[in-house]
Amino acid sequence: MSRKVRLICSYTILLILSILLFLFTYLLIFKYTLLDYNYVLNSMNKSNYYVLLYDDIKNEMSYYTAPSGFKNDILDNTFSIDDVKKHTNLFVKSVYLGSEFNIDTSCFVNNLNNNIDNFLVDENFIVVNKDEIKMFSDEMSKIYRNKVTFMGISNDVSKYIKKVSFLCNSFILIISIVMILLFLINRFIFKSNKTDVVFFSNTFLIIAFNIFIKDKIDINNIFIYSSSFSSVILKIINNIISILVIVVILYFIIG
Repeated sequence: MSRKVRLICSYTILLILSILLFLFTYLLIFKYTLLDYNYVLNSMNKSNYYVLLYDDIKNEMSYYTAPSGFKNDILDNTFSIDDVKKHTNLFVKSVYLGSEFNIDTSCFVNNLNNNIDNFLVDENFIVVNKDEIKMFSDEMSKIYRNKVTFMGISNDVSKYIKKVSFLCNSFILIISIVMILLFLINRFIFKSNKTDVVFFSNTFLIIAFNIFIKDKIDINNIFIYSSSFSSVILKIINNIISILVIVVILYFIIG
């Protein structure tokens, strides 16, 4: 094999290795961030998600209190931030693990009904149609359940997460094997030991890709579903960017 052909083959392999390392980097980060429910829960906690969600739930419930003839304090002590956190954590785990999960709102309903009874006594109201009270309690319970479970998306999302997780793990394994094989071929067949080029080139690939994404998407003003949910997404995105900065520095040093 002539030297020219060997060089062409060697640099072609280096190009492929650079692309594979680029994909491998993002897949690995994706696996240990968005596909890891512990990471997601930790991001929720750091982004003050539970407090924001608590406020969001109370605000939406308040839209129904005045038209129903109640004051906003009818919702006082019906549920707490700890309740929101507990139910949200259980829900997220059930989505990632694909297990069944139903929110028990009986405590919330009991507290609400007690507040309603106290309100009726204080205002000297006599309820003729108790079905209206039940409809109000059911609506409040529905709002709480929908907010905590993102409108009940668990079944659909759980299926997709399983598939994406399987594909991600499969691609990571395949890319790892292919990279090792290409490295060995390049090292022992084409007598090239320029793998440092692969790491060095990836520093620019990752930087260029991040600049492209930031140019196309206004990350700081991103809004998905609700302000509380958007805060978590923003926290995760910024954390991933921080991880990529560390990776770029590491690849640059190796290169």
